[in-house]
Amino acid sequence: MCKEIRILQPLYYKEFKCDPKRCVESCCERWKITIDKDTYNSYIKCEEPTIKNIVKKGVSKNNEVHDDEDFGVINLNQEGRCPFLNEINYCEVIIHIGEACLSKTCNNYPRAIFMLDDLMERGLQMSCSVAAEEALLNEKPMEFEEIT
Repeated sequence: MCKEIRILQPLYYKEFKCDPKRCVESCCERWKITIDKDTYNSYIKCEEPTIKNIVKKGVSKNNEVHDDEDFGVINLNQEGRCPFLNEINYCEVIIHIGEACLSKTCNNYPRAIFMLDDLMERGLQMSCSVAAEEALLNEKPMEFEEIT
């Protein structure tokens, strides 16, 4: 018999959206950004000119690959920024081929999920300035919802 999973999350969790205008320090800088195998293959095969040009130098297979989830890696440029990040901190993937084409890493961050027995706790990582703002500068007390 399967246990029923309960989910506990702050109310702001499902409302979170990346907002480059409010971003103090981009998550698209200085981090090793891995991409899953399906995304890697779709970027390699992409014919959209802007994306195709970025992929030439900006995406490679991950030499430390462990599984299909970290199959590829985004090669940061000389400034330590993701090559898909444009001069006004917007992602060229979203602009040219759509948010649905983001890798799992880019789509999920800064969301964090922890499992403990039958309880899944979901939240946002405070390394994201927009998430930290939502959690820490909100005038209302933090409220949680439980989903069963």
